Amino acid sequence: MTLLRSRYRLVLTLGIALMVALGLGSKAYGGPGARWVAGYSGDIVYEVFWIWLVGWFWPRCRAWRVAIAVFLITAVIEFTQLIPFPAAWQANILWRLLLGTSFSWWDFPYYAIGSALGGWSLAHWQQRCRIVKQA
Repeated sequence: MTLLRSRYRLVLTLGIALMVALGLGSKAYGGPGARWVAGYSGDIVYEVFWIWLVGWFWPRCRAWRVAIAVFLITAVIEFTQLIPFPAAWQANILWRLLLGTSFSWWDFPYYAIGSALGGWSLAHWQQRCRIVKQA
């Protein structure tokens, strides 16, 4: 593994850890704008997290492809929230954190913002660390 690829993965590892902390923190936040922070900022963080995670495992995959794929998968997950799953599954904290509990059209703009930020930042680090050539 080259030094630049190691640097790329280190940056993404630190970023992923930050996204986990921000995502969990958004659910515990109780200050001004707490409803927006808990409900929607986590959507942005969720998208960035998954884009960076995919970028970590597949560093040569184009950032815009990763961002679009993550957005589409997240949209499918959002629609699955319309399916009545067993209450025991929904009571599980991991289920709620990863898949959510309720459908909302308002999540989609924030997924798009998160995908744009995640895709842009992934492309930045791919180019900076020469993982993929500039288009």
